[in-house]
Amino acid sequence: MARKYIIDACIFWVKEYGIDGFRFDLMGLIDIETINLVYQECKKIKSDFIMYGEGWDMPSCMGQQQRASMNNAFLMPNVGFFNDRFRDIVKGKTGHDELYVRGYLSGDINYIDGFKHVFSGSVLPIAYPPLFASASQSINYVECHDNNTIFDKLKVCCYNEDEATLLRRVKLINASVMFASGVPFFHMGQEIGLSKYGEGNSYNLPDSINQFRYNELDQRIDLYHFFIDLVSIRKEYSFLRLSRKEDLEKTIEFNTEFGGILKIRYKNKDIINPYQNILIYINPTCSSYETDLEDYYKIVFNESGKISSNLYSQHLIVNPLSLVMLVKE
Repeated sequence: MARKYIIDACIFWVKEYGIDGFRFDLMGLIDIETINLVYQECKKIKSDFIMYGEGWDMPSCMGQQQRASMNNAFLMPNVGFFNDRFRDIVKGKTGHDELYVRGYLSGDINYIDGFKHVFSGSVLPIAYPPLFASASQSINYVECHDNNTIFDKLKVCCYNEDEATLLRRVKLINASVMFASGVPFFHMGQEIGLSKYGEGNSYNLPDSINQFRYNELDQRIDLYHFFIDLVSIRKEYSFLRLSRKEDLEKTIEFNTEFGGILKIRYKNKDIINPYQNILIYINPTCSSYETDLEDYYKIVFNESGKISSNLYSQHLIVNPLSLVMLVKE
């Protein structure tokens, strides 16, 4: 009867209120069959219905093999899961007592192989076993309503950096969330590095902590425009939205460059048509990186945002704390 109640309620909300999808809190406390049935029944009503949730393996009276947890993601192929592996590898640990722990993009380049794994939607066996059958199951995030904002996290783990440097890291992290295979997830204010003044659990705190402060948007309007460009690039280039494991295996290639710089090549013309090759360089260090390319590439994105002019280069400089994307036509 509990299953019937959940399914009937979800069907009602979709039919009567036009709900587009559901996000389940503590989804690991619900059983796999119920979650799959909710998706199947709601999908019949709304063809573009989506469903995702917190796939933590919560202790309950159910056996682990029955829980709708991330450990059983392969049994729920149409359901997305908050990817805490992505979160922790990209920015470092989240817990209040672990805010000082860095991730790959907050300065610990030892996480570079783990970053390759999560950047490819956690479906390829690089450093870790695959989490998902398809990258479309991976909800890629570094900030949500729980825990500290990314800016507040960086203020602790990169305590020796000034605000301008921290905001460069915010831009780099946001770009990586947007460009990674999977589903990009952003929290309000993340795009401009909004702070909650170190408050990690702010559900019962006033607007002075939780509100969107438009005066900071005015001060950081460049981050806003940078984020708009990120969205535009994600929509324009279909290879950034590859989700099938088979396609990612054929297409994506990682190389660790000197000093912990990451080079990502998308190389299968049949899949990434009309381009022969796409390169993404990620530099999470505070030093510039220079390299010669095998041919002339068009630069389409860097730390300034989308490059609208026809800028071609065979010698590339990747500035500190930045991401550069190039295409070979």
